[in-house]
Amino acid sequence: FPLEIKVMKLLKQFDWRVIPQHYYVDPDEEKGRSLDFYCIKRVEVHSSYVDALRFVLLIECKKTAENWVFFVTSNSLLDEKMKLIEFLPTMHIKFKKPGFPLIEAFRHSHYMDYKKVAINHYVPFKKKSEKDGKDSFYEACQQVLKALIDDRRYFERPEIPKPDLCSFYYPIIITDNPIFEYDIETDKISRKNRILYSREGVSRWLEPFLIDVSRFEATHNLLKEINNEMQKISEYFKQFT
Repeated sequence: FPLEIKVMKLLKQFDWRVIPQHYYVDPDEEKGRSLDFYCIKRVEVHSSYVDALRFVLLIECKKTAENWVFFVTSNSLLDEKMKLIEFLPTMHIKFKKPGFPLIEAFRHSHYMDYKKVAINHYVPFKKKSEKDGKDSFYEACQQVLKALIDDRRYFERPEIPKPDLCSFYYPIIITDNPIFEYDIETDKISRKNRILYSREGVSRWLEPFLIDVSRFEATHNLLKEINNEMQKISEYFKQFT
């Protein structure tokens, strides 16, 4: 597990509470699965709307012999009108009172820095073995999103106390293989260290989700951006006292 070890050390540098081999229940098959890393930070804000913010990283590491190609287009999915549509499906929210200007908090999202968004993927020369003939990226995608759905479903159970908090989820896939970007509009292909992937139709959940796909070499910057985003979002919530 050389990639997983490197990722865990990096997460520790950013002071995440790291839970390796996180257990979750597949919402389709109702079977237990495991995710490489479940990482959490809780920030007490004690605002007039919520008492705390909960930030969760759901990370799957993939070391394969395959390269991943992503078909990208302009970042029109993330314009001002689409922010809530992109974010709300990945959040658990329980406010003390209605009327919070949530969209303002989203202006600090690192997702907004991406110029392109991937809407499909392709694994060229995919090798099928007796052990595993699955699409390595598709499998990783399902794992991070189903773990996210399972975590969110936990808060929706009637017997679970529902604290006044807001949860922000960040599904992330990390690889140490080359990532290629095929631009649909220009027909150009190039190597990339990070891609923003948009995925819909996971399980029975039809909402769009956003996934950071990163080579390990670029993961430090990704975690730094998320850390800065968390700080700005926390400061924004704290001003409502």
